[in-house]
Amino acid sequence: MATAFAFVPAAWAGRIVFGDFAIFAVNDDGTAVTQITPYSVDADAPRWSPDGSRIVYVVRPPGLGCSPADAGCATQIWVMNADGTGQTQLATGPTRAAQPDWSSDGSARRVRPGRRPRRARRGPAAHVWVMNADGSGADQMTQSPGAREANPHFRPDGRIEFERLDVASEQPEVHVVNADGSG
Repeated sequence: MATAFAFVPAAWAGRIVFGDFAIFAVNDDGTAVTQITPYSVDADAPRWSPDGSRIVYVVRPPGLGCSPADAGCATQIWVMNADGTGQTQLATGPTRAAQPDWSSDGSARRVRPGRRPRRARRGPAAHVWVMNADGSGADQMTQSPGAREANPHFRPDGRIEFERLDVASEQPEVHVVNADGSG
């Protein structure tokens, strides 16, 4: 079975933010391309905050020699102002954080899947975590033995929708949980 990856830019009020090794913004008509982070940052997966004032994104620390698709690749969640200033690391430690998203009000939590202790980074499990917008209060929302949980996003009703792949059968399913992990 082949693996497919999708590139999904994030849009807000006529501006699109996207990235692969660096974060860029562009008007939705293709004009005014602006590089927001340098290539040396190795950043991707940007998402606008609901009010368009901030961008959450993923950083691969330098020197790891891995790609975002590598199961053993350590990545971190960062946030910055829309103009690229105020870059702040939110998730610390040995994580495989990816695909961040904002809650609809922007103040609650950000989804952070795949956090694993260093000793288990190469294992088959990846789960959905959330944290407060300032990086505090990281909580694991899902835990399914033998499954990879990915592509989470907050729905307008505040619940979290994500994909669960049973590692043994390779059968994907879409699941929805409340923001506190119940349901």
